[in-house]
Amino acid sequence: MGKSGQKISTDDLVMMSPLFSVLSDRARSVVQQRAQPLSLESGEALYARGDPSDRYFGILKGRLRMSVDSIDGKTVTLNQASQGEWIGELGLFEGSTRLVDATATDSTDLLALSRKDMLAFATSEPDMFMPIVELLGARIQLVGELLQETVFHDVTFRLAKRLLDLADKHGHPAEQGVLIDLHLPQEELGQMVGATREAVGRQLSTWKKKAWIDVSYGKITILNRAPLMQIIVSAQGGGDGVSEF
Repeated sequence: MGKSGQKISTDDLVMMSPLFSVLSDRARSVVQQRAQPLSLESGEALYARGDPSDRYFGILKGRLRMSVDSIDGKTVTLNQASQGEWIGELGLFEGSTRLVDATATDSTDLLALSRKDMLAFATSEPDMFMPIVELLGARIQLVGELLQETVFHDVTFRLAKRLLDLADKHGHPAEQGVLIDLHLPQEELGQMVGATREAVGRQLSTWKKKAWIDVSYGKITILNRAPLMQIIVSAQGGGDGVSEF
């Protein structure tokens, strides 16, 4: 991943795709020739639920939030994608519609490949077959895990797991721990874990007092990973030890 605020090269981005990294230099060169640049301002939609699944997107710079609106009008953030990641393959090969909304949370530059081109690559490049199967399987598994977390686990579990996931994905070593290199206001965290801003704020305050995390100006640093991991392990093991946290 490039440094914050710096756009990575098209060549690097293509190599970061699990679908294109297996291709020959010649084939990757064709991918770059077919890719179309696209820019979004913060808050601008890339696509909405119900739109055609007609393009595959790679992020050169910026960040996207994938979300859905519940029946009662609340927005639930399912996932975030940042520089170096590719999105939009779920439904691409069968021509279905988008299942979520994708919105830029920063000024974002992307590459876009059409469904027609992706089908042509998949047909002409047999090395892509297994990566496509594995990637679609991983996406389906992620959806299942998110559903299970929402149905079977409380906010404490969901918040602990999301913070550790974000630290693994976006963390950088800090003086006292691991800084999650994202701006994470409590309202956005609440959308990620299906909770109110107030509930998230209370839990973060409790963990800050215990010196498990530090929160400053929308930035979160993981100071002590072990007790957060214990929350997850206790809940997944069927124990009742979560409430003490």
